[in-house]
Amino acid sequence: RGKQAPPKRVIEGFPMVTAERGERIIAFVQAIFAYKGEQVDAAYLRGASGGAFRFYYHPKRTWMGAGKWPDRAVENICDVLSYSYAASFNEDEQTSWLRLKGWISTGYPVLIWPDARGGRGVVGYEDEGYVAHVRRSGREGREARKEYERIPMFLNDWKSGWASRERVVGYPKFVIGEKIRRTSPREAMLRSLRRIVALVREADIVEPGGTIHCGFRAYETWIGDMRKISFESLDDETKGSVISFNGYLLPSLIADRDAAAHYLKGIAAKFEGAERDALSQASKRYEKIAAMLKESGELLPQGDWRTASFEAEEQKKFANYPRVIEMASEVLALEREAIEGLEEVSAGR
Repeated sequence: RGKQAPPKRVIEGFPMVTAERGERIIAFVQAIFAYKGEQVDAAYLRGASGGAFRFYYHPKRTWMGAGKWPDRAVENICDVLSYSYAASFNEDEQTSWLRLKGWISTGYPVLIWPDARGGRGVVGYEDEGYVAHVRRSGREGREARKEYERIPMFLNDWKSGWASRERVVGYPKFVIGEKIRRTSPREAMLRSLRRIVALVREADIVEPGGTIHCGFRAYETWIGDMRKISFESLDDETKGSVISFNGYLLPSLIADRDAAAHYLKGIAAKFEGAERDALSQASKRYEKIAAMLKESGELLPQGDWRTASFEAEEQKKFANYPRVIEMASEVLALEREAIEGLEEVSAGR
């Protein structure tokens, strides 16, 4: 028989999560594990979520790729690290509110993700609203002022926005439970590898704002777009796309591939013989991929997002595109080799 949740409850001692929007899911999950007394580095969590292997590319809205995460990212992490979890989707408002109160009243912080603010950790509820850590930013001249506070956020703030608006009454909510052991660590790793292979070969995603290319096709489309780019031919929309890719999405992709190398090196210890060697080799390939993407980023022009413009020195870097195209093609070949190795291990061959 269930217990009645108290009228108000706030979980004390849960850390403030202050990561940038595209990183909040990992920062929040890392904070939960720290709250539970287990330290897990962010790179390993990116790998376990599948996020370290993502590449989402929208030719006109390249910034979208950095904030988009694979489906079931939280569950994937829990599977790899052997934690229980629960989630609620598309429940009516009363049921959703009761569930959130039940989780928090028993001491479990809740992640509402994705939402309009890129992910929020809920640490309490009061006065028919939930309590979340929120960062507020202000400007005084050229100085940024940041204040951190805990404020009530009411249910209507996140009442719509996931899948079809006609059916949705709330964003998905996730809660991470306790350490469990359902299967062997090796079996959990094999499931993780299968998810990675499926993610990289995922079908393109068709959304109202256009098609988002995934994995190998994202590389291919990016390379094709670079072949068309010259400074003289850029309109303002394309300039904005180039600036957001070179200055925002590419750094995110580099961080992901660094994390992929770290994750594969870590899980290789769960295997032996040829399987361990294959995973170690895939890890080294991702290290090389990250290094080559970083070098590419140094060759590519960086611009001002607000004005969609490039300084004179940055304009000269448009001449580097042929070299970057060569490097990107080599990166794609390396990633195909790495994924083939993971596929062989995951299939038991």
